[in-house]
Amino acid sequence: MLSAKYQNIFDLIKGEVNISDDVLIDCLNYIDGLLVGNYVYTENLIERFNISENATLELLSILSREYLLTKVYRLYCPYCHKFDDDRYLSISEIEAINECSKCEKDFKSDLKKNPLKYIAIFFKKS
Repeated sequence: MLSAKYQNIFDLIKGEVNISDDVLIDCLNYIDGLLVGNYVYTENLIERFNISENATLELLSILSREYLLTKVYRLYCPYCHKFDDDRYLSISEIEAINECSKCEKDFKSDLKKNPLKYIAIFFKKS
């Protein structure tokens, strides 16, 4: 049984994502059961509920638009191959970054050439 908040979301999105109603309910119950601030990993949903990556990303995007999840952006360094410690709430925050916090190499020119190549999106329960 879904909580009232998640039942409203289910009613809103059940036809919008390519996930059966039963599996969608299970996904929403799983996310509802997470603590605020916990991350919802795409791979976990794909494996746990046997749904496609596209359907999972679509679901997470909708939940983000409905303020149940928050998108969090992280930078990946092309030199040391590590994620930056900082988390950003918008891509515009990343524009001010000049160097990797781990190896301190300047990769601003890499970000300008192909910014999306070095940005990973995560979803956190709001």
